[in-house]
Amino acid sequence: MATKKKKNSKGLWDKLAAVVFAEPGSTGYRNSRITMLKYTVVIIAVMAVVGPIISVVYAYGTMFERTVTIKERPYTGIQDEKRVKSTAGDWYMVGDAFYMLKFNSMDTWGNLEEGKTYKVKGFGWRMGFFSMFPNITEIQSEVK
Repeated sequence: MATKKKKNSKGLWDKLAAVVFAEPGSTGYRNSRITMLKYTVVIIAVMAVVGPIISVVYAYGTMFERTVTIKERPYTGIQDEKRVKSTAGDWYMVGDAFYMLKFNSMDTWGNLEEGKTYKVKGFGWRMGFFSMFPNITEIQSEVK
């Protein structure tokens, strides 16, 4: 009875061990570094494409129009921390929105006055874990 010849193929763990424990200067070491570089380039390329897509979907998928009465408008002196608090207790950020081509957040924030009610447009949700607030991008009108 003829016996089958066993294939001389390495298993996944053997390949991984060869990459991890390869001696510097050896062919296996060089190949493992090239493979690592290829994977790194692929991961960075995927993030460069997927990141902006997720940002656009978030910005346009969470758009809102609300009527907000401004309770307070603290300014810490840091340009990126322009926030307002409504009488309902909700906090909003007034920031630039690259994907909506809105770059006048300082003017928008400066036009909001405490005690007045505005109809505003914006996007976003409150996500405490990420310190994110809904973003007011436009004041449509003052409600009287």
